[in-house]
Amino acid sequence: GYFAGSAGLGLIGFTASIATMAIGLGVVGLVSLMLLDKSMGRASFKPKFADLLSKSRRINLLAAARLFLFGSRDVWFVVALPVFLQLELGWSAVAVGSFLAAWIIGYGVAQTLAPTVTGLLNLEAPDGRTPDQYGDNCEACGATYSPTEVIDPVSALSGSTPVEKASDHLFFTLSAFQDLLANWVSGEQLQAPIANKLREWIDAGLQDWDISRDAPYFGFEIPGYPGKYFYVWLDAPIGYIASHQNLCERTGDDFESYWQPETDTELYHFIGKDIINFHGLFWPAMLASAGLRQPTAIFAHGFLTVDGTKMSKSRGTFIMASTYLEHLEAEYLRYYFAAKLSPNVDDMDLNLEDFVQRVNSDLVGKVVNIASRCAGFLRKRFDNQLSTQCSEPELINELISAGDSIAALYEARDFQRAMREIIALADRANQYIDEKKPWVLAKEEGREQEVQDACSVGINCFRILMTYLKPVLPVMAEKSEAFLDLSLDWTDLTAPLEGHTINKFSPLIQRIDPDAVAAMVEASKQ
Repeated sequence: GYFAGSAGLGLIGFTASIATMAIGLGVVGLVSLMLLDKSMGRASFKPKFADLLSKSRRINLLAAARLFLFGSRDVWFVVALPVFLQLELGWSAVAVGSFLAAWIIGYGVAQTLAPTVTGLLNLEAPDGRTPDQYGDNCEACGATYSPTEVIDPVSALSGSTPVEKASDHLFFTLSAFQDLLANWVSGEQLQAPIANKLREWIDAGLQDWDISRDAPYFGFEIPGYPGKYFYVWLDAPIGYIASHQNLCERTGDDFESYWQPETDTELYHFIGKDIINFHGLFWPAMLASAGLRQPTAIFAHGFLTVDGTKMSKSRGTFIMASTYLEHLEAEYLRYYFAAKLSPNVDDMDLNLEDFVQRVNSDLVGKVVNIASRCAGFLRKRFDNQLSTQCSEPELINELISAGDSIAALYEARDFQRAMREIIALADRANQYIDEKKPWVLAKEEGREQEVQDACSVGINCFRILMTYLKPVLPVMAEKSEAFLDLSLDWTDLTAPLEGHTINKFSPLIQRIDPDAVAAMVEASKQ
């Protein structure tokens, strides 16, 4: 899901799915580097790679780039936003292209074209159950189909009825990877519902995959074939590899160690459930054809709705990242998504009223409230000094001991349960403070030590809670580290802070103003 992405988040390109996230990413160009044989007229042909090295040394890739990383206890997440990258061609690109070339063939196909305007077709699935589908992939069930199979196709651009014409296309021989993909789907790399869905494709017998499109089309034109373009779902996953190589070149990291077979790197993809066939079948076959490793696992998430309905520009619920950030902090949405994300292939609803209530209640009313209630007494009466001995070691150990189960939930991607456990611990800490009532004790002469002890326990609870929330709330965690004058490191949670000096408390996060949400919705209307 998205929450584990960046401060520059996006609700945002999620009209179809919650998060197309990629951990890993990698190599340059793959198919985009291919120079194909000029023999489209033949019934079948093999492309060739002659003169590859004499071509331009640079290539533009629409890559899933601009990586935003954060983590705690080695729990790392990445979100990718589309930008154009210009990457150097290296030996790896040539090697990958050479591998892949052996699996590309071409032959003639029948297709539907509008008589005057071509482009996206407004199509129905072959069984007639899913209207208003675009392209050749059903958004409802994930099935692919030939344009000639659709019911009552209409050009989305002109409204005219398409006519059937012949065209020569390139195909990736997916059928040659039947056994490899059968083993892949039977492993532990996929969620059970996803594996079952992909197994239907395999059991029916894999067909070769049409990887070319006729103009007008966006993306990369096939070298040597004017008017022919690589299908977007051929080159899009390659952007994961390309952007990762770009990152490694900038940071000095060893790119090859991530993508070569037998590497011990853990490589994960996070995607939307509507594109699982491209990532769960086509992509593993492409990687195998290029001599590269398979992902450790692929995780799919469901669709994102806003207030129970599909995103809508007219209703103001098609919200762009830039619009959101003009009105609200990124941390709010990160926490809300985390609180609703499970390891299952579930859809998620961004209910704006619940969004306001949950963030204000959990983060401000429960977590931050612990620090704000205790910090004032420590500053005014004890020069920001914690007690030299913890008065409630059992409570602190209870919170520390919960770390293993919370870490396991993070590892299992069960973020909603992790958030529930953390907030339950916050409730336990607030209960303790309510029982001790330091604001009452402070009025009674001779009970100063009890006030310091109670507030010191509260600050220790806050430190533990923010360590657990750091993977979700990096900005709030950074502010908390400045307040606590220490680093929130999971492995340091072995004992309470004693005799430690904190800094003056400053607001860590503000309550969400419902008027700001309303303004965001209004600004999103078109």
